[in-house]
Amino acid sequence: MRAITTVIFDLGETLVDETRQWQVAAEAAGIPPFTLAAMIGSVLERGLDHRAVYEELGIQTRTDKVLKMQDQVLLTSICSFGKGLNYLTKNPTTDVKEIQQAIDRIPIDESGDENMCSAIEAVINKYKSMARGQKRRMVVIIVSDESPSDSGDLNFDSQALENAIKLCEDTKTPAYLLGREAIFGYPFARITWKDPEFGLTHWVRINRGPETGFPECLQWNGLHSRWDSFSSGFGPYSQVRLCKETGGIFFMLPGEEENLSGAGAHEERKFAALAMKEYEPLLLARREYAEARARSKFRSGLWDIIVATNPHLNGELNMRVHHYSTLPDEFQTEAAPQFKRAVDGMALIEKSLASLDQLRPLRAKEDSQRWRACFDLMHAQLLSYRIRLFQYLLLLDDHQAKKPKPKDPKHNEWNLGYNRKLVEPDEEQFKRLKAAFKLKMDRSEYLAMLQEQSQLANEAYDFVKKEHEGTPWARRARYEMDQLGYGMHISSGFRDPRYREVGKKIKVPKF
Repeated sequence: MRAITTVIFDLGETLVDETRQWQVAAEAAGIPPFTLAAMIGSVLERGLDHRAVYEELGIQTRTDKVLKMQDQVLLTSICSFGKGLNYLTKNPTTDVKEIQQAIDRIPIDESGDENMCSAIEAVINKYKSMARGQKRRMVVIIVSDESPSDSGDLNFDSQALENAIKLCEDTKTPAYLLGREAIFGYPFARITWKDPEFGLTHWVRINRGPETGFPECLQWNGLHSRWDSFSSGFGPYSQVRLCKETGGIFFMLPGEEENLSGAGAHEERKFAALAMKEYEPLLLARREYAEARARSKFRSGLWDIIVATNPHLNGELNMRVHHYSTLPDEFQTEAAPQFKRAVDGMALIEKSLASLDQLRPLRAKEDSQRWRACFDLMHAQLLSYRIRLFQYLLLLDDHQAKKPKPKDPKHNEWNLGYNRKLVEPDEEQFKRLKAAFKLKMDRSEYLAMLQEQSQLANEAYDFVKKEHEGTPWARRARYEMDQLGYGMHISSGFRDPRYREVGKKIKVPKF
C-alpha cells in the first residue's frame, strides 16, 4: 500500500498565514511587500506560475548558497512510510522536478503495516534543528488511504498516537492529513484484489477506522464479523485527532474507491450535515475516553456488550456460511460444530438483551446522542440476530435431513445467504426442533412467536430510522431490515478449485 509523508516548511496561505514568508522574500529582493504583491498579481494575470516572480526578481539566481537558502520560502522533503520510513529526497528542496521524481519512487511496502505515528516522530526529529536554525516553521502533510497500524486502533494500550501529538505540539508542527472516511463503528474494511497468476478475486482486509477511540457499535452481524463498508461520515479517529490537536486539518480524499468491497462500499457517502452535528465523535485521548466511559453505567454497559459479542475476540461467534461441501457426509461434518456455536450465540444474545433492558431507564438521562443511537441500534440488531441465528439452525438442519443435490452438475459448494422471507419448519422438522430445544409449544404457536419477534425487530429498526434520520445508524437499520431481512436461504455455486493455491502459487498481499 502506498503512502506519502511530506514535510513542508513555511506552508502557504491556504493553510497558514504566510505574511512573514512574503515579507522575507520582499526584503531579499530589496522592494516593499506591497510592490511584491503587485508583481505577483501581474505574474498570475499573465497566466504564469506565481513562482515566476522569483525569476523576475533574480532571487533564485544568486550564487551565494546560504543567501539562496534563506530566500527559499518553501522547502519540501518527501518520505514514504509502511513498516519503516524511507527518505526519498536527499535534502529539503524547492525543485519541483526533484519532488515529482521522489513521489514516483515511492515503493510498495509489503509488510501490511502503516506506522504513521513513528514516521511522524522520526521526520520531526530529523528536521527540527534545521527548521529552528533557519527560523522556519515545520509542517507535516500525510497522504494515506488506511488507518495507522501503530496508533492504537487495534491495540488500545498503545501510546504512539499521543507521543506523536506531543512532539508536534512541542515543536509547534501542525499535521495535515489527506485520508479516507472511517468505516462506521468498525476498524476494518475489505478491498478486492485479483491475483496475477489466475485472475481470481480475493477479499483483503485493511484498517479503516473506527471514527471513535473505541468502537461504539456491534462488531458482529449475528453470524460472523462484519464484512460491510458503511460510511461513518467522519475520518478515522487517530488521524482526525492528530490533526485537531496539532492545529492542522483532516481532508477527506474525494472520489469513489473502485476496489472497496462490502455493503455500503459504493453508496454516496454523505449524511445530513445538520443531523450529524449531534453525533460528532468524542476525540479525547483514549485513556481519558475510557475513564469517562467507565464513570457512566449506561456507556460502560453498552461497551461490555460490544466486547462480549466481538467475534475478533471470540472466534466461536464466527459461524460458517460459505463453501460447504455438496457431499452429504462432508456437509454433516462441516455443519456439526456450527450448531453449538449458534446455540451459544443465541444464549449470548438473550443475556445481552437482558442487559439492555436493565440499561433502558438510563437512556433518557444520557447526554450524548451518539450513545443513545448506539443503544437503539444495538437493541434492534440483537432482536433481529436472535431470529437470524435460529433461522441459520433451521436451514442447516433441514439441509442435513433432506440431503439435496445441486441442480447444476457443475456446482461444487453450498452457500448460506440472507433472505427477507423467514424459514418455517414443516411438521417433521418441528418435531426435531421441539425435542432438541424442549419446546412446550406446538408448531402454530411457534410460528406466531416467530412473527411476533419479527414485528418487535421491525419496530425497533423503525425507531432507529425515525429517531436518527440522516445518520449512519439509520442507514444501518435500513440495511438490516429492508435489504437483508431476518431469514436465511441456501444455494449452490461453483468455486474455482484454483483458490486452493492461496499460500502456494497465490500470494495474497498485505495492504
